[in-house]
Amino acid sequence: MTAVDVKMRAKVYVGTCIPYRNPETGETINETLRFYGVAKSGGYPADGSDENNTFSKFSPSVDFSIVVANPALFGQFNTGDTFYVDFTPVEARTDPTPSVPPKIPPRVVA
Repeated sequence: MTAVDVKMRAKVYVGTCIPYRNPETGETINETLRFYGVAKSGGYPADGSDENNTFSKFSPSVDFSIVVANPALFGQFNTGDTFYVDFTPVEARTDPTPSVPPKIPPRVVA
């Protein structure tokens, strides 16, 4: 992947990592990771030398979560860890029937 492919890059940190366990076995079933945009309480250097300054200036509010069900990733994310998240376009599908969830008709309450 080249820098040209990336539409946007965000810098985020893990705010919480909550494991969900099987109540009978104690085995981890999945983990919910909550990410937030980098920010700093107080000011940044006026010369812009702090990388987080640029990210927080152009993406001042970031908040998303991911449920991880891959056992190989359990325990790999810790509160406070920092990551780059790249948004890269996906090539258009050539399949004439893309897999889109069916529309569910609204419930009618009488």
